Amino acid sequence: MRHVFILLACLLVVHTSAASDWGCFKGSPERASCSDTLAPDTCYLNWKVETESELYSSPVVKNQNVFQVTFEEVLCIDLDSGEVVWTSSVPAYHSTPALSDGKMTVATNRGITAISTETGDMAWEYKVSGRFSKRFSLRDYIVSSPVVCEGNIVVGTMPYQFLVADGIWIDKRDDLYVVCLDEQNGKEKWHVKTVLGVRSSPCISNGKVFVASREILCIDLEKGKIIWNSEDKYPYDTGKSKKERYAFDYSTPALYHGILIGGSCVMGWEVEEQRSLGWHKIVAVDQYTGDIFWEWVKEGALASSPAVYKGKIYVYSHDGMVRCLSLLDGETVWETAISEPREYETKEFRLWPSPAAADRKVYIGSIEGVFYCLDALTGGVLWKYETGDQIHSAPAIISGKVLISSTDGSLYCFGIDPETYKSKAEKYIENEDYKKAEELLMAAKAYARTDEEIKEIDTLLYIVKAEMPEYQERLNQLSEAESLMDEADEIIWNKKFKEAKNLYTKAFEIYKAYNDEFGISFCEKRIDYIEKRIEQQNGIEPYWWLFIILICIFLAFLFVLKRYYR
Repeated sequence: MRHVFILLACLLVVHTSAASDWGCFKGSPERASCSDTLAPDTCYLNWKVETESELYSSPVVKNQNVFQVTFEEVLCIDLDSGEVVWTSSVPAYHSTPALSDGKMTVATNRGITAISTETGDMAWEYKVSGRFSKRFSLRDYIVSSPVVCEGNIVVGTMPYQFLVADGIWIDKRDDLYVVCLDEQNGKEKWHVKTVLGVRSSPCISNGKVFVASREILCIDLEKGKIIWNSEDKYPYDTGKSKKERYAFDYSTPALYHGILIGGSCVMGWEVEEQRSLGWHKIVAVDQYTGDIFWEWVKEGALASSPAVYKGKIYVYSHDGMVRCLSLLDGETVWETAISEPREYETKEFRLWPSPAAADRKVYIGSIEGVFYCLDALTGGVLWKYETGDQIHSAPAIISGKVLISSTDGSLYCFGIDPETYKSKAEKYIENEDYKKAEELLMAAKAYARTDEEIKEIDTLLYIVKAEMPEYQERLNQLSEAESLMDEADEIIWNKKFKEAKNLYTKAFEIYKAYNDEFGISFCEKRIDYIEKRIEQQNGIEPYWWLFIILICIFLAFLFVLKRYYR
C-alpha cells in the first residue's frame, strides 16, 4: 500500500507542476536550458533504463514520453514508469533530436530523418551526403542538434574528410552549411554556407535564426537571408593574439530578450610543452546588430554551452569549473570545481557536459561520470550521483524530474523524494513561492501516514491559500511584464523603437512595484539601449531627407535644362 501512496504522490507532483515539454536540446528554440518546474534537491533515483550503447545525446520529453538516441536507434520511454514504449531502428547517432506535434526530427549518418513519436516509423528523410559536393561522401554524422519552429527545421552540417600528407592528418572539410527544411515533408527551403561548418546547434527567436560556426550568423528564418555576420565587425585575424580573436563554433548560443549569450574558444598548440593553449570567452551580443555588449575572458578552453536562468549565466570549462556570471555585465558571481582540469580534446567534435537550471538549482554532469546538483545562488553542492562512465550530455528538466544520460549506456531519471514533500514545501513558504508549496503539500497529504501529519499539512495549506490571491496576482503581473518585453523585442526588428521603449517602460514599472532587482536593472539597460537606437535613427533621418531634396533639385535642373534646349 505504501508504494501505491508513493506512486500517487509522485504522479500528483508530475501533473500539477506548471511545466512545459523539454522538446529539444537545451529545452526550447531559444536554447536557454532552464525551466520553471519543480526539481529535486535530494539524490532520489526514480528509475534507470539501461541500453547497449554509449549515450552522448541528451534526452528530450513531450507528452510524458522521453526520447533517447542511442547508437543507431531511438528509444521512447514512459516518463512516469521508465518502461520502454517502443524502439526505432533509425540509424541515429549523437545529435539530440527535436520534437514537434507527432514527429521527432533526428540526425542520422546520412542526414536528417523525421519519425513518428507514436510508433517510431520513418516519415521522411533528407540526405546531406553528396547534397552540396559530389567529391566526398559523408564520413561522419551530424553533431548539430536540430530545432523546430513555425513549421521549419534548422540544423547545421559538418561532414569532413581526413587525408594524409607526409604522415600528417589533414582535416579537409566540405558541405559546411546550415540548412532549413520543411517540417511536413523534409524538402529543403534554403541553405547558407558557413566558414567551419556547424558543430553547435541553431537557436531561434522572433523569426530569426542564430547559428555559430567560426562566426555567428543571424539569418531570416523564412527567406534564408543573412541579416548580419559577426565576421564583418569582429573578423578572425590570425595577426591578432588568441585572446583577441573569436571562434564561436563549439558552443550553442542562448537567447534572452534581445541578447545572445555565446561562447568563443580560440585554441593553439604549444609544441615545446606538448599541451594545448587558448582563451575562452562568454560574450553578450546584440541580437539586432551583432555588436558585443560585454565579454568574460579567461585562459583555457570552453567546454560547454551556457544556460541562462533568472539573470545569471551558467557554464562549464575544461579547468573543471562550473561558473555563474551576471547576465547584466558578465561579472563572476561564483565558481565551483566539479572535476579535475583536463587538456583540451576534440574527440569526434563532442562538447563536454552543459548545465541546465530550474527551481534555484543547476544540474550538470562531469567528465568523471558524476552528476551534480548545485545551488544556483551560491554554487554549493547539494547532491551528487556517480554513474558508470563519462557524461557528455545535457540534462532535461520536466515535471519535477531531471533526466541525464551517460556513456555507461544508462538513462537516469531523478525525482523529488516523497519523504521530503512537506519539508520542501515549508522552504517554499519561507521564500513566498506559494504555488510550488501548494503542489508539494497536496502531494505530501496523499503520502501522509497519520492523522497528525495530515493536520500539520492542512495547517500549512491554510497559510498558503490565505496568501495565494496576492501571490497569484504577482505572478500574473510578472507574466505581463515578460509579455511586454517579448512584444518589444519583436518590434525592435522593425525599428519601432519608441513603441518598444514604452513597452519596456511599462515592464519596468511592474518590476519596480514588486521590487524585482534583476527585472528593474535589466529593463533600465534595455531602455538605455533603445534610447541610443532612437538617437541613431533621428541622426540618420535628416540625411535621408537631404538626399531626397538633392534628387528633386537635380531632377528639376534636368527638366529646366531640357526645356531650355528645346
